[in-house]
Amino acid sequence: MNKPLPDLSLAIPASQNNDPILGREVFVPCNCVDGLDECAESLLKGEIVEVIGEECKVQLRRSGSIINIENGKLILEASILIICLGDIESEALNLDKLSKSILQYCRLFHDDDSQVRYYKTRTKEGLLDLWEEFGKTSKVIIFIGHGCPEGYIFGRKHKRQFSSQELIDLISSIDGNEKKIIISLSCQTGNVDFGTEVSKSKHCEAFIGPESLIHSAVASQFCQTFLLHYFMNGESIGDAYRKAKEAVPVKFVGDFNLFKDGSQHIVNNQSSFNQIQIEKHCSNCGCFGIYMEPSVESGDLIKCSNCNEFFCFNCIRGQKICQGCESQLYSNLSIEASLSTEKP
Repeated sequence: MNKPLPDLSLAIPASQNNDPILGREVFVPCNCVDGLDECAESLLKGEIVEVIGEECKVQLRRSGSIINIENGKLILEASILIICLGDIESEALNLDKLSKSILQYCRLFHDDDSQVRYYKTRTKEGLLDLWEEFGKTSKVIIFIGHGCPEGYIFGRKHKRQFSSQELIDLISSIDGNEKKIIISLSCQTGNVDFGTEVSKSKHCEAFIGPESLIHSAVASQFCQTFLLHYFMNGESIGDAYRKAKEAVPVKFVGDFNLFKDGSQHIVNNQSSFNQIQIEKHCSNCGCFGIYMEPSVESGDLIKCSNCNEFFCFNCIRGQKICQGCESQLYSNLSIEASLSTEKP
């Protein structure tokens, strides 16, 4: 097993460390420049007209205005390809809804719908055709479907599988040195074996996926939050990943993993990594929950300060002491009070 590497926040800048080139078309995240917070789209097309050290001047295509922006905030490629690996059976109930939530959200980034494409296929041949037509020219690839530790399962009755090696072969068909960000919204495809293998490809800048089973609502929230910070705020992959994990409900915070260059990357400055996380059953009603320390409000269990047992919020009523200890405390106080009144 590969040893997790440290904080990735500075290791993968949004602009892929490519030096700005005069005359190159780029995308400007609207939150990175003053006065652009009221624009309809999140990414503004422009052209680099001057490079000044760590900054450059970009002339925006729509308004013609020239703005200054840090080189690291520029986004060189922002096209998105969403591929749903269908299985007929669960499409209407699950996969189609997840796909639509991601598609409509991604369309909010661009004023040009050609920058965001969505397709569904149930065959390997269809997947290969989609990749040949659109995959090579897209920066972010989002796979939606069902998965297992070995890869993707799709088609009628899940008769088709797509392994890590097949995915590597797929993305390795790219000419040149272009790298892709691959986001997998398929259960278990973010496990260490699968993620490290895929991320070894020289055409994979980063691979993100869930390690275990994941609810579609959580997958959608994570993906949208990651893209928000990466595209709209111009943040690094590491920072966008960290903030997306922080936005996911606590019970699912450990599910999505990030891989690069054949290794899993752990973002050490994520607040949840600095907390103690304990999974327990409530000592009173038996419901399952998580206790977080020091930010106990982040979890759904509270530890009694007297007996150190764990209780859910309903049973402990939001207090720092359980009802049993509270009753015992009052009983002891009553006994002490009665004894003191009996003294001559």
